[in-house]
Amino acid sequence: MKLKVIKQWSSKHGILRSIRFSNTGDYCLTTGSDRIIRLWNPYREEVSSAIATYVGHSIDVLEAVASCDSAFIASAGGDKWVFVWDVSSSNIVRRLRGHVAKVTCVKYNDDSSVLASGSEDNTVRLWDAKSRSPEPIQILSDAKDSISHIDVNGPKILVGSLDGYLRNYDIRQGKLLKDFVDHPIVHCCFNVSANCELVSLTNGRIYLFDCADGELLNHYSGRRESPYKIESAFFSNDSYVISGSENDGVHYWNVVSADDHQSLSLTNHGAVTSFAVHPKLKSNILCTQKDIVFLLSD
Repeated sequence: MKLKVIKQWSSKHGILRSIRFSNTGDYCLTTGSDRIIRLWNPYREEVSSAIATYVGHSIDVLEAVASCDSAFIASAGGDKWVFVWDVSSSNIVRRLRGHVAKVTCVKYNDDSSVLASGSEDNTVRLWDAKSRSPEPIQILSDAKDSISHIDVNGPKILVGSLDGYLRNYDIRQGKLLKDFVDHPIVHCCFNVSANCELVSLTNGRIYLFDCADGELLNHYSGRRESPYKIESAFFSNDSYVISGSENDGVHYWNVVSADDHQSLSLTNHGAVTSFAVHPKLKSNILCTQKDIVFLLSD
C-alpha cells in the first residue's frame, strides 16, 4: 500500500492543534491557536472555507469532537473550560468548569451519554452529557502529571499521561489496569476492536500493548525524538499504524510486521501532529502540518 496526497487546504487557524472526523466521516473539525473551531466538508472539490465556525474560547482550543449524532460539539480549551456547542446554531449550550489547568483533550463515549475531559491538572473528569448538571459524575485522579490524551470504547477509558503511565479504566467493573513505559506519553488510542492499545512517546517510539494483560505486542520505530505532541492512529481496519513526525512527514507501519515501514513527505516543512482516520474507509486519512490540512489515501 502506498499513501499519497489527494488534496490540501489552508485551515486559517495559525497553528492547528487537532483534527477529527465526525462519526459518519462526512465532515471534520479542526482547532487551533486562533481560538476558533471550524467545521469542514473535506470532500468538496475546492475546500476554500469552513461550513461553520464556533467562537467562544479565550485561548487555544486543543481538541474538539462531535457527538455520535453530529448534533453537538465538545471542545477542550486552554482557558480551563469544556464547552458543548449546538452544531446548527453555533451557540454554546453547556459550559463545564472544574479543571484548574488547561483542558488538553475531550472524548464522547459510544452513544454520547458521557463526555470525558483530560487536563494538565492531572485529572480526567466524566460529565453526564444528557443532563444540565455542572458537576462531573466521576473524577479520575490517579495520574501524577498532565493528561495528554484519552480514548473511550464502551465502558473502558484509556488515559495517557506525561507521568509515563498508561491507564485503562473499566468504569462498569470499577477496575484499573496500568502499564509503565519509560517515557512521557503524548498520545494513546484503542484499536477498532478495543483489544489493543497504541501509545506514542516523547522519544519517538510507538508501542502496541495487549489490553487484557499489558503484554508488549509490537513497537514501531523510525521517528525521531520530538518535543511536539505527535499523534498516532490505526487505519479503520486495524491493518496499519500511522503517525507524524517533527520534520519528515508521515510514517506508517504494518501492524503485524513493523519492518514494513513507509513514509510520505509533505510539501511544507514542519511537524505533522494530528490525525483523523475515516471511521469506515480504511485509507482515508486527514493530517495537519502548521495551518495546512492534508487528505491522504492510497
